[in-house]
Amino acid sequence: MASLNLTSDGNLILFEKGTKVWSTGTSAELNSARFQLLEAGNLPLTADNSNRILWQNFDHARDTFLPGMKLGFDFRTNTSWQLVTWMSAADPSPGRYVSEMEPYSVPDLFMLSAPYDF
Repeated sequence: MASLNLTSDGNLILFEKGTKVWSTGTSAELNSARFQLLEAGNLPLTADNSNRILWQNFDHARDTFLPGMKLGFDFRTNTSWQLVTWMSAADPSPGRYVSEMEPYSVPDLFMLSAPYDF
């Protein structure tokens, strides 16, 4: 059995059989945090009844790219927004191919294939 818990400090944690298997990794001193699934498919975690986004699934694309998602490089967090394939049609774990942009003097969009260390 799996459960998804939103802690009071703004961290979303997925537990499976009582074991933590994933988390947004967000943690802040908050009075409240909120998750809301938007019509476009984005699931932002916002802080203190504001529009300040702590985490959103649009920054973590896998095999589907929807309007409003980004493919590029976030200089604030020094991370790349990637598009990652599934391992197979039945297995949604990260697959063999990754599309991402690197922040060279002239940005490059490229695709990597396995083996690739996530």
